[in-house]
Amino acid sequence: MTRERAMHVIYSLQGLVLLFSLVMFITGDLGHAASAAFVFAVTLIPYALEQRHEVVFEPPVYLAIFAAVYLHGLGDLMGFYDDLHPFFDKIAHVTSAGIITILALVLVLLLDRYNRHPLEGRIIFIGIVSMTIALGAIWEVAEFAVDNILATNLQLGLDDTMLDLCFDIIGALVAGTAGYLYLATLPRKQLEGRFFQERGVPNLPADHGAAEGR
Repeated sequence: MTRERAMHVIYSLQGLVLLFSLVMFITGDLGHAASAAFVFAVTLIPYALEQRHEVVFEPPVYLAIFAAVYLHGLGDLMGFYDDLHPFFDKIAHVTSAGIITILALVLVLLLDRYNRHPLEGRIIFIGIVSMTIALGAIWEVAEFAVDNILATNLQLGLDDTMLDLCFDIIGALVAGTAGYLYLATLPRKQLEGRFFQERGVPNLPADHGAAEGR
């Protein structure tokens, strides 16, 4: 599939999320309307980063964001959290944590392009894993706040919360290790090229950066 066609798929997914949010709002389901609106807002982040940093993200970056947020949304809408408890919840946490860690790697690579002395792989590993674990903790705090404010039942007790955080850590460590190995074996420019390209620069062959390095 060409990049153009892949991006048309992504635009369609964004449109469906926005449409779903509007339908839920009209029908009075404000909870799902707000959730879908939040998902839509998250999917706009890459566009803002592209404009700020003069790059163009590859479609897998957008698809990774959709996968991370869709997984939780699907579990809520289809009732998987209840019907497949606790397995679906833990799978969602470990998978989302892994995806977020890779997205954190993309962000670090993007911000690190202009450093005279690029960050070492082990520093990046610690940073992206810590970022994911911190976001997991913030997520649990947000669930706690929503439960107390709106009388919902997102958190099922201390054991459930601690297991969620443990699976977040597992996902972050696995994806962080994979990212570290890529950093150790691929030239930085080649790794960057798998996630984003300079605006106006045509896509290069996968092995182009091998001889160029950084």
